Amino acid sequence: MTPSALDLRRPVFFVLALALGAGLAITAEVGSESPRTAVGGFGCLDPGLDVKKFVGAERCAECHQAEHTTWKASQHATGFSMMHRDPKAKKIAAALGIRRIKTAASCVRCHYTPEENRGRIRARSGVSCESCHGGARDWIEIHDTVSDVEGNDATHTAALRQKLIDRTKAHGMRRPDDVYSLVANCFSCHLIEDSKLVAAGHPTGIGFELLAWTQGEVRHNYLDSAGAQNAETTPDRKRLLYVMGQVLELRSALDALSRNPANGPLHQSLKARANAARQQLGKIVDATTEHEELGGIAQASSTVDLTSAASLGEAVRTIDRLARRLAVRESGKGLAGIDKLLPTAYRGASKR
Repeated sequence: MTPSALDLRRPVFFVLALALGAGLAITAEVGSESPRTAVGGFGCLDPGLDVKKFVGAERCAECHQAEHTTWKASQHATGFSMMHRDPKAKKIAAALGIRRIKTAASCVRCHYTPEENRGRIRARSGVSCESCHGGARDWIEIHDTVSDVEGNDATHTAALRQKLIDRTKAHGMRRPDDVYSLVANCFSCHLIEDSKLVAAGHPTGIGFELLAWTQGEVRHNYLDSAGAQNAETTPDRKRLLYVMGQVLELRSALDALSRNPANGPLHQSLKARANAARQQLGKIVDATTEHEELGGIAQASSTVDLTSAASLGEAVRTIDRLARRLAVRESGKGLAGIDKLLPTAYRGASKR
């Protein structure tokens, strides 16, 4: 597996909120499955990470107390104590021959944060901080010092803070300003490409819409108010999150289609997701002024042959390249025309 986000060759498992993979290359045993395939694709963006790099949500709570409290009330957190008891989950597990959900790779991959115990991988908690931001062992100490940087020279202070932020990224932190990585990571679990899971009755993930969840139950935006308020993000960022969600929904669906050519429930779900995203991107392009990246993405999606692996692969590469550029160049200000397309009702029960 390469470090590229284009590589989504492993099965993924759908969660009811916003399961964000954590990028693991597991070296310990997971259930009866091989170490390399068991949890190796848990988050396609950082396959070089090791499960030993996970420090746990409690460490994050030392500074981010409000965020941690909000997380504990979410389905991401409560799934740790509830999902393995759910009758639907038990039925799916039985169909797959899984005896223990909390140690089975197909479940741990997206429903839990893993830990190693005596050479085996098991669930440590539900989907948590490091599922989204990456295993923290190598960057948390650097991250802790960013807000402590002070000085009389504002320019020097800002430069030093940025240097520390860059170091956290280099050590595997997935920061909120890295919109491409965050959003692509969502779809490593919210888009199923394992026909065996679907055949066992697992949801395909169709109907997932990024902005509605990130501004709903998954929202934990206390930073600007020093922990006082879980505020919605800015209008500009909402626009960018919505557009990136649609773009990467399309790119992920096309990528999965290239490896699932056989007609069946999964194939039909992937086609439906790709077509819905193409339609929504058309509306986005119509609602914005001339936009190079969005125009190129729309062009690539309109000409792709959904029955040709070669055509799908070419479209995925083009969309991925333009999506990365879009995430860097666009702040959301240039997308004001799409406000009428944004969801007005959020998903889940957000804690304010």
